[in-house]
Amino acid sequence: MKIFSEFFGRVIEIPDNPQKIVSLAPDITDCLFKLKKEDKLIGISFYCRRPYGKLKNFLRVGSYLKVLWDKLDLLNPDLILTTSGAQREVSYEILRRGYSI
Repeated sequence: MKIFSEFFGRVIEIPDNPQKIVSLAPDITDCLFKLKKEDKLIGISFYCRRPYGKLKNFLRVGSYLKVLWDKLDLLNPDLILTTSGAQREVSYEILRRGYSI
């Protein structure tokens, strides 16, 4: 699906049915569990803590401002979810590297 993102000031493409999702923000990770999409989640940030006791098997691939690109590349995600604001530069770099956001 193509949408115009005010955040990026351009059209971006979001996969219709992502099977491999990485979340780089704790609130997004928590929402994915609440939406029963944890089976699609393959990577999380260092700061993800909730839901408690359910995150020990996920690869931690970065934080708000730093991504461990070698780990992220190993996962080869369909979609990487970030927040606006503090993660703007990380989000731009994710797009520059050819990932969907």
